[in-house]
Amino acid sequence: MEQAMLFPANDTTVLSDIYAGLAGTYTVGGSSPDFNNFTELATQLNIGGVTSAVTIDVRDGTYNEQFDLIQILGVDSLNQLVFQSESGNSAACILNYTGSGSTNNYIVYLNGTDWVTFRNMTFKNSSLIYQRIFSIYSGATHLVFENNRISNTSMTTTGAHAALMFYSSDVNEYQTYTNNIFENGSYGLYYDGNYNNGNYLKGNSIIGNQFLNQYYYGMYLEYSDAVIIDSNIIRTTFTLYEFFRYSIIQL
Repeated sequence: MEQAMLFPANDTTVLSDIYAGLAGTYTVGGSSPDFNNFTELATQLNIGGVTSAVTIDVRDGTYNEQFDLIQILGVDSLNQLVFQSESGNSAACILNYTGSGSTNNYIVYLNGTDWVTFRNMTFKNSSLIYQRIFSIYSGATHLVFENNRISNTSMTTTGAHAALMFYSSDVNEYQTYTNNIFENGSYGLYYDGNYNNGNYLKGNSIIGNQFLNQYYYGMYLEYSDAVIIDSNIIRTTFTLYEFFRYSIIQL
C-alpha cells in the first residue's frame, strides 16, 4: 500500500534551462532588442528550437563575438531560419571576432545545422593566424549565403586554418552562395567532399560572387556532383598559386 508523503513541504522540484521555441521575427542589438547579442540568441535556438519560420533582424553595429549553432529543433524546409541585416546595409552590420586557437577558429560554427540563411551582413576575423569565418561540420545542409561580405586579414599561408569558408569532410550538401564578397584568406571557399564513404556532394550553387586576394585558391572544390558555378569574379594580387581548383567534380 502506497503511503502519502508525510512532509510534502520538504519536497523540491527544480526546473532549469527551459526555453520556448521561437516563431516570427526577432531583433538583435540596438534599442530594446529581443536579444542583446548572438550568444544569447544561439543559446535560445540551440535549446528551445523553433515552432515556425524565424527571421532574425540584426541591428546596425559591430558585434564582437562568435557563436555556435547545432541542428535546431523545428527548423526544416517550411520553417527556415534567416539571419539578416535589419537595414539591409551589410557594411553597417558587422560580426567581428579574433580567433586565438584551433578550438575557436571561427566566427560562426555550424554543426549539422540545416535550412539557415545569412543575408546582407559582414563577417570579419581579425586574427593574424586563426582566420576562419564559417566552420561547417556534421552534414549541414540547405545553407544560403546571400549578399554578405566575408573577410579576414591579408596574409600569406596555404593552410586551411585561414580559409574563409571551411567545410569538413562530411556530407554538407545544398549550399547556395549568391552575390557575396570573399576577401583575403588562404582560400575563399574550401569545400572538401566525403569521397571515402562514396558520397559526392550534391545541390551546390556558387553564383555571382567575388573572390578577392585569396593567397592560395579562390574556390577549392572536391568530390562534388553537378555543382553550379556561374558569373563569379576571382581576382588577386598574388601570383604564386592557382585560384580555382576542382577535383573529381561530376557534371
